Amino acid sequence: MGDSAADGGAKGQTPSDPAAPAAPAQSARAADDVPEGFVVLANRSPYGRLIGPVYEKATPEGRVFGVRIAEKHVNLGGIAHGGMMASFADVVLGQFESRDYSRVTVTVRMVTDYVAASRLGNWLEGRATVTKETGSMVFVDATITCRSHLVLRASGVFKLLKRKW
Repeated sequence: MGDSAADGGAKGQTPSDPAAPAAPAQSARAADDVPEGFVVLANRSPYGRLIGPVYEKATPEGRVFGVRIAEKHVNLGGIAHGGMMASFADVVLGQFESRDYSRVTVTVRMVTDYVAASRLGNWLEGRATVTKETGSMVFVDATITCRSHLVLRASGVFKLLKRKW
């Protein structure tokens, strides 16, 4: 990442503050303007579709998830709503590498630390790391960044259930 137009910054804009007001060209971006290599997340819940579109990209280090902050995501102060940020973090946490989609994965606990704000037009990227797995529980950490700057850190515990329908 860096300060390119593809990752949320305007050309020539320094990436020093992800909460800095978006450049006019950045604010006007369509929600579907995504960096190269990202595709719409394949395994989406109805709620996940509501907060998205959420995108994913495979990398040698694992999957990266992305979302462009759209008008529907901002609060009255013009920054990404904390509930939207937590929802995106929950999606990132719940898409852990070893996930078995034949089972239901339920969030039992999630902790979020809001580190910096994000503005309309920003491109956010999320990465998750499994820290522990048992037969029925998965523990995951995630980071959400904007232009290489940490904006949210989260951890979650997920219960794995058998589908009954």
